[in-house]
Amino acid sequence: MAWNSSYVFGHDNVSGWGDRYFFTYYSEFGQRSVAAIASEVSVFLIILILSVFANVSIAVCVMRFPDMKTVTNSFVLNLAAADLLFAISIPAVAYSRLQPNWKLGDVACRLVPYVQVSIAH
Repeated sequence: MAWNSSYVFGHDNVSGWGDRYFFTYYSEFGQRSVAAIASEVSVFLIILILSVFANVSIAVCVMRFPDMKTVTNSFVLNLAAADLLFAISIPAVAYSRLQPNWKLGDVACRLVPYVQVSIAH
């Protein structure tokens, strides 16, 4: 399995998880302008709104109308559910791009990359 350059191997002394790969995307802060940060967060917000609207619409259509309940549409409904799980992580990523330190807790720290990577594959 090829690792993204955002992963680094280290030892987690704080949480007691031992040797593991850390996802460093959240800590890549530099000399970013306010406009760059605002545009990045705005794009995240637009993607979140569109994703939730589109995928909930798909779910409602497939579950509400009897002739839409086909095997193919069941697969489409499954994809919509996976995309909604992915969309749940978008606010956490947007918040992390505003803050230099992760303040969303240990569970969210492990859950967000898992949701983003494992569902996307």
